[in-house]
This record gives sequence, structure tokens and C-alpha cells, in this order.
Amino acid sequence: TRSFGDLVAKSVGVIAMPEIKPLINKRVQFVILASDGLWDRISSDEVVRIISRDYYSSRDAEGAVNFLV
Repeated sequence: TRSFGDLVAKSVGVIAMPEIKPLINKRVQFVILASDGLWDRISSDEVVRIISRDYYSSRDAEGAVNFLV
């Protein structure tokens, strides 16, 4: 939300346009909403591997968020 109407942020490249990726596999098990703070450091494939392997089966969403942060 910071990028909406923030001309100073816009001048250094902050944009309000989200990146949207289509789903190839229609069997969605979880959705991850995150900012560039995560996606600039960890690939989406790696995040999915981490969540699937370590947190999805135990339904530990809070643990997954804490780990990724």
C-alpha cells in the first residue's frame, strides 16, 4: 500500500502493479501472499519446497511464516 500515491517511492522504482502468476497445477494446496521483501530473496519454487516439506503436512502456518520471515 505504500506505493499507492507515493511519488518519492515511485521515483526510486516502487510500483503498485502486482506480479500475477497463473497456476499450472489446478490442485492448489496453499497460497502464499508476500512482498518483494521475500520474493527478492527466495524463489517461488524454493518457498513452495520449504512450505510443502516442512510445514504443510503439520498445518503449521504460523511456523511457516516465522521461518520465511
